[in-house]
Amino acid sequence: MAYLYFLLGMTTMFTIMSFGKLVSLSLDMRRERIQREQEAAQREREAAKRERDAREERLKREMQSLKHSLGAKLDQLESRVLADR
Repeated sequence: MAYLYFLLGMTTMFTIMSFGKLVSLSLDMRRERIQREQEAAQREREAAKRERDAREERLKREMQSLKHSLGAKLDQLESRVLADR
């Protein structure tokens, strides 16, 4: 009879330990998934920031180009006005 209680106890202990490991594994997998999602979100934010920065830099260059172009046209008009006088 004691042997049956011993087997029942061992089986119960093994079942509890296995269930604990399963829960632990499930939590680890969830933690890893959350971490991967956070890393992916961070990469997306960084990519969006790089795109914004690149677009801003391109617009700044275009604005400088337009300023130089307008300055040159203004100089031409000024020289024409002075030449007409």
